[in-house]
Amino acid sequence: MNPPVEPNALPSPVDADEISRYLRSNPDFFNQHPEVLGELSLSHAPAGTSSLLEHQIRLLREQSIQQRTRLDQLIAIAQQNEELHQRVQQLILDLLLCRSDAELFEQLQAGMEQTFRVEQLGCCRLSPQQLAAEPLLHKLLQEGQPRCGRFSAEQLQPLFGEQASRVASAVLIPLSDDGVKGVLGMASGDEQRYHPGVATDYLARLGAFIARLMRRNDRDRESAPDA
Repeated sequence: MNPPVEPNALPSPVDADEISRYLRSNPDFFNQHPEVLGELSLSHAPAGTSSLLEHQIRLLREQSIQQRTRLDQLIAIAQQNEELHQRVQQLILDLLLCRSDAELFEQLQAGMEQTFRVEQLGCCRLSPQQLAAEPLLHKLLQEGQPRCGRFSAEQLQPLFGEQASRVASAVLIPLSDDGVKGVLGMASGDEQRYHPGVATDYLARLGAFIARLMRRNDRDRESAPDA
């Protein structure tokens, strides 16, 4: 049980004179705490003087401008997202029409350059023997998640060939679907473009979609009359 509070321990009420003295001693109080002005009830000062009400009006006007600017920014972001969504949707429709790996990769390269400004794109299928010789790619497919960062030219050679030495950062996306084993890579000369903190959820879904199309093309080829 808490001990009783002594009467002299209670805070004494602050009267108007004390507040007035404090404000006179601290003339910049409202500059340091402008949010207080928004909660005060004020009247206009006599002619020729600057009142707190006028200061409050300026503060509210500035807040309104800031909120309007923020709203404009949100609208611009929403418009950009809508445009991106439309481009991604068109890319998916174009990829669905591709009936071979070569055609699929060609369309993917063109679409990724236009939609996401990808500087360099690489894609390769991997046989069990190739996977055994490529520890990084083998682990990537085992984990099933894209990996971003900096890689050695030797590690990137299966994807980018002679251009691997010019890559400063890359994202490697596993392609795996019922027998299909491969890797899709996006590379940049900027080491910060694909840093390890980049979100990869969308890239993982893209990899699953590409792998499914590759598997579909395999089935079509296997079922063709001259297969």
